[in-house]
Amino acid sequence: MKTIKVIFWLMVISFLGLAVYQNRQTLTINLPFSLNVYFRPEVRWSYTVGHIMGFSAFVGFLVGSWTFFRLYWRKRRELKQCMDSLREISITSSSESSVGGKTESKDESFTQSNGS
Repeated sequence: MKTIKVIFWLMVISFLGLAVYQNRQTLTINLPFSLNVYFRPEVRWSYTVGHIMGFSAFVGFLVGSWTFFRLYWRKRRELKQCMDSLREISITSSSESSVGGKTESKDESFTQSNGS
């Protein structure tokens, strides 16, 4: 199974490398950008297609990671609140059973219920 995984990943990486190699002319084209915010002079940039694609992939990774971890920590907080409430119910029920003044140990209650 490990050999199949290695072969699979080598094929995926080779296909990606082949796609980049075949499109290297397209990836090196400069794209001009200009930003005019009307309260300062117009700003002009020029980046290659490859840099723009890499930057957009990086931003997408950051946004996706932020969304995932935000949902993850929200669910962890909900689970912690649920566990705390169950713990409170357990403590409350055990304290109500000992309100009668006498607390029985598990061994005493077991022998009394068996009739010994």
